[in-house]
Order: sequence, then structure tokens, then C-alpha cells
Amino acid sequence: MHIRAPRGGAQCPSLATPDTPPDGARRCRVGPVAPAGTDAYLSPSPATGMTLIAELTYRSPLMEATAAALPGTTFRMEDLQLVEGGPGKFLFWAEGGDLDRLDDVLTDDHTVASFVQLTELADRRLYRVSFAGEMKERMTYLVAAANDIVYLELRSTHERTRIRARVPTREALRDHVETCREKGVDLQVESLYRADEERESRFGLTEPQREALVAAHEAGYFDTDRGATLAEIAAGLGISRQALAGRLRRGHRQLIGATLT
Repeated sequence: MHIRAPRGGAQCPSLATPDTPPDGARRCRVGPVAPAGTDAYLSPSPATGMTLIAELTYRSPLMEATAAALPGTTFRMEDLQLVEGGPGKFLFWAEGGDLDRLDDVLTDDHTVASFVQLTELADRRLYRVSFAGEMKERMTYLVAAANDIVYLELRSTHERTRIRARVPTREALRDHVETCREKGVDLQVESLYRADEERESRFGLTEPQREALVAAHEAGYFDTDRGATLAEIAAGLGISRQALAGRLRRGHRQLIGATLT
């Protein structure tokens, strides 16, 4: 996945409070919005050369109507192309849900100027979308590029957009959030940790385990009346039902061991 963006302006807000868990990993604990212009939510940067990974969420105004119309579909960024003076082009994989409706839904989405389907596989489709001109100013990527923040992963559902980003310093993340706040996009920092800990997220979960647990939770799998089946969630993640069940089982075991024993 690649992102190409000129330096410029765009969107996002609300952060977290600094926290140092027993394992020594520097992360952010989600908390209330800090007063504008303060550093209450970010401590000074760690040692020079220590890259951070931030996990962010927000409700994206881009393709919001499309995501709302297809609640069973996950949109995963493949590439982003931003050209000075031109519309933003977004390449994404659509997975799960009623993909046969996607063309009609995109046609009715006021944030989309044009689109084309590039590839169709058994369980997912690759699209390129050009956004309407006024929507370029609502994109967070330009602000991220100006602060040397790199989006490593972006996936959206009807509930929210999740971003995993490489951040050079806490100051860069703070500047990113404050600039985005001015644009009125409610970005939340869910966690912040060192890049050398990327293989294991908070509570010792691996990234696949964390992703599986989050996807199951967001889909309502753990509710009394389950909102989705294992097969449906697995399809959204692009893995088999058996693989998802294994990740959930191992993730549960790790969470219980890390928090209750």
C-alpha cells in the first residue's frame, strides 16, 4: 500500500492521555478531549530515532453514504493518489456484504465524482474512486503528509474508519490532531506505542488477534443477539472461518491472561 500526497492542509480531533503500562511501552490511554492549545494529552517525544505507531479512528465524510448503505462491507485502502490542483483518487478493496449493489451506491454518493472497477475476485473487488473537488479539503492525508505521518493501513465500515499510522514524534501527532480539529473531523487516538512493539499490541495481542477481536466486537458478534456470524466476519477480514475462530480463541486466552491473572 502506498500513499502519495503533496504537503498541504486537510482534517481531524480529540485525543488521549499519556500512559506507561508495566511493560514500559509508551501508549496513549483514550480519554476526554483535551482543551485546545494544551499538551495535556501528549508527553514529550521519546528518544530521537524512535518511531511511533498510532492507531486512530474517526467518522469519515468521504463515501459515508456508501458505507452506510452497505453495512456488511469493509473498505480497505490500497493506494491514495493526490495531485496538486486535481481531485483525490482513492484505490480500495471492497470486501463482504452485497458487492453487487456497490456500483449503484457509489453512483448516488455525492462525495464521489467518478469511479471504475479495476479487479473482481471471488470475495472482493478493487475500485478507483475520484472524489468531488470540494471533498479534497476534508481528507486527513494532506495534513498527515505535512507532518511526515505515513498511513500504513486504513479500513472503513459503516461505523467508523480505522487508521494505523507511522508517526515521527508526539509533537507531529499533536500538530496533526490540532490542524484536523480546525477542519471539524472528530479523529480519536486509540493507542500510541513504539514501532518496535508493532508485532504485539496492547495486552500482548498480536495484530491479527487484535484485528479479529475488534472486527467481531464492531459486528456485534459478542452481543446477546449476535449481529453477525463468524463466516460473515471472516469474509470481511479476507480469511477463513476456521482462521478467525483460532485468532479469537488465542486472543481471548491472551486477554484473560494479561488482565485477570
